Amino acid sequence: MISRVASASRALAVVLLLSAVANHSAHAQTFGLLYSFTNGTDGGYPYSTLIPDASGNLYGTTYYGGAYTYGTAFELSTSPETVLHSFGNGMGDGSSPFAGLVLDKSGNLYGTTYSGGASGYGTVFMVDTTGKETILHSFAGGADGNSPIYGSLVRDGSGNLYGTTKLGGASGSVRCSK
Repeated sequence: MISRVASASRALAVVLLLSAVANHSAHAQTFGLLYSFTNGTDGGYPYSTLIPDASGNLYGTTYYGGAYTYGTAFELSTSPETVLHSFGNGMGDGSSPFAGLVLDKSGNLYGTTYSGGASGYGTVFMVDTTGKETILHSFAGGADGNSPIYGSLVRDGSGNLYGTTKLGGASGSVRCSK
């Protein structure tokens, strides 16, 4: 009986110690505003998560705003926000990026737009380090799906991109290759 009480006491002490350490760590964090979007040429409605590069710069998308009002891909660094690309400039460009971005080793950013592209059903795009956009795929709305909105793309070790679409396709998901 004494052995059980001693074991229970040790377990309680470990739990209390871990709780104290976790509680202390949570209070040590500070929060501050990095940037406030104006819904103008800098973009607006940044729904997606931010991704960091090796230098600590952060990248993301806005659903609205930019030069053509159809969203932006942006960089946040030690200086103010930099718009890398404004979506919706016509000629098959995508519009309204909702999901986040994926970064490769060369600094290229990959993502999707909810609409726009050749058929108006969204795109898979790449933005390089200079801000030049390349459309990798324009969804046609049939077997390839349409309206990729919620999930960010995923890259495998070979550089293939995978993602999902909101509508269309045989099962609602699509594989996009580089």
